[in-house]
Amino acid sequence: MAANLRRKTRAYFNKFLEIDQNSYGPENPDVARDLNNLARKLQVANRLDEAEPLMRRVVDIFLKVYAPPAIGIRTCKQSSTTTNT
Repeated sequence: MAANLRRKTRAYFNKFLEIDQNSYGPENPDVARDLNNLARKLQVANRLDEAEPLMRRVVDIFLKVYAPPAIGIRTCKQSSTTTNT
């Protein structure tokens, strides 16, 4: 039953994401919020390979929307690129 609820929850988050992307465009902060929510659900389900690209997209949206970026986001972005080399 819990697994079914998690599946339904992810389906709702995907639907919210689709609606906001169609309404506001792919680089809107509301889309970033939806991506973040979906990524968190995937993290809780230990589906990290699926969550990571969503979180990277969240960071990319915030870097584009809120330029110049806040130092915390810049540091996080730099940190993630240096650890993957």
